[in-house]
Amino acid sequence: MLALLATTAVSQAKPEPSPLFGDHAVLQRGCPVPVWGEAEPGEVVRVTFDGNSTEATADEQGRWRVELPAMEAGESGDLVFTSDRGTVTSRDVLVGDVWLCGGQSNMERPVRLADDFEHVKATATHPQIRQFKVMPRATHKPRDEPKGMWMVCSPTTVEKFTAIGYFFARELYDESHVPQGLINCTKGGTRIGSWMSQEALSMDDSFDAIMQRWNETVAAYPQKMENYTRKMEAWKQAKAQAEKTGAPFKEAMPRKPTGGPGSSNMPSGLYNAMAQPVLGYAVCAIIWYQGEANARFPDEYNSLLRGLIRDWREQAANKDVPFVIVQLPPFGKDDTRWWPVLREAQAKAAQQMPDTFLVVTIDLSDGTDVHPTNKQAFADRVLRVIRAEIFEEDIPAYGPRILSARQDGETMLVQLESDENIVLMDSPDTWGAFEIAGKDHVFHPAQARLVDGKIHVSSSVVSEPLALRYAWRAGPHPILFSESGLPAAPFRTDSWTD
Repeated sequence: MLALLATTAVSQAKPEPSPLFGDHAVLQRGCPVPVWGEAEPGEVVRVTFDGNSTEATADEQGRWRVELPAMEAGESGDLVFTSDRGTVTSRDVLVGDVWLCGGQSNMERPVRLADDFEHVKATATHPQIRQFKVMPRATHKPRDEPKGMWMVCSPTTVEKFTAIGYFFARELYDESHVPQGLINCTKGGTRIGSWMSQEALSMDDSFDAIMQRWNETVAAYPQKMENYTRKMEAWKQAKAQAEKTGAPFKEAMPRKPTGGPGSSNMPSGLYNAMAQPVLGYAVCAIIWYQGEANARFPDEYNSLLRGLIRDWREQAANKDVPFVIVQLPPFGKDDTRWWPVLREAQAKAAQQMPDTFLVVTIDLSDGTDVHPTNKQAFADRVLRVIRAEIFEEDIPAYGPRILSARQDGETMLVQLESDENIVLMDSPDTWGAFEIAGKDHVFHPAQARLVDGKIHVSSSVVSEPLALRYAWRAGPHPILFSESGLPAAPFRTDSWTD
């Protein structure tokens, strides 16, 4: 009897597609579409969609992969997986544009935490916008499949969508009526090394330093966890006592330490469990918003970001997939080292890597909140870059570009490039706008004047300027824009570390 039951169970096994190809999936238009899953070793699996049909044989590990031909936007129907053992059908599958949204909390931040949520919610009936939210987890070894499922946008589901992703997808759909799919591959508070494969990370010059810091974190975890447990118990008791007596209770809950089992900052951990399983999915572009968690070590970031871009493209269905970097907005005030240098690392990566584009956001926050809630404004900047660079539309996407600055007597002359008329806002000498320094390396706020397409920068306290910086503060004061209101990116002529 037991043998009969076992035989029956095997005979009823069906092909199992990746969760990425489940109900409500969006497939990328205009390119071959890889589709994969699991079955019994040696089993032939046929995949059928909208009149297209192809098949593959599962390998010794039970893995199979096929490729559907390029399809036009708007095609839809059931995605059917058939073998001798049975059929699995994924309903309501669309063809459109798919965006892989990666990074940490500002990309993860859901619509429910964005400005004007109640209005956004009420107007969110968009059945052709979908999201696949990859379950956040970290593992020591790469996983074949992500955990997650596709969700159709509606007033009851939109609150869970990545806010930046939803807002630019909504605008794209309204303009084109092309279905939009978002793969939300994000986890707050995470460092870039967590999102890189072990192979890519081990080739970076900062690998030893990253591993040393991680090993120190792991070693300190047991004692920190013991302290946390004690503090948490005391916090609960104090809270209960306050509730019992009716006294106000404002003490913040203790924060759980990192470094324990499954920590999201384990080097390569998020790559293994979240990124690697989705990177083979055909997408239109990757949108990357991350860096806050790396701000303490900004000199490492440029090499790491370039390594991540190469790493992800190597695994992608399209090896030349466009990569869009959201540059960090203002946060904090006077620091001139951590955040400005990390922004510079992001800008350099966009210049150094092919098909890589920078979204400048230096004017989109007042610097008081590390999680700005005006995600609509961030999405608009991303949208402009998508339309100009990926869809090749003739629209403004960038502000003026500072090319160079040279000394001219007591003045620094700034050479610019711009697709539009340049706007230099009237402003007194202000920290975080234009600043110049002499041989003492001490920067001072400077007066800026726009003359015949060049900016003349000077300060009464710097008679022989040697270096110029613009918006080179954690929370700068940008004053240089295009006539469309797009800001110039931060800039400096020096490489001083003081």
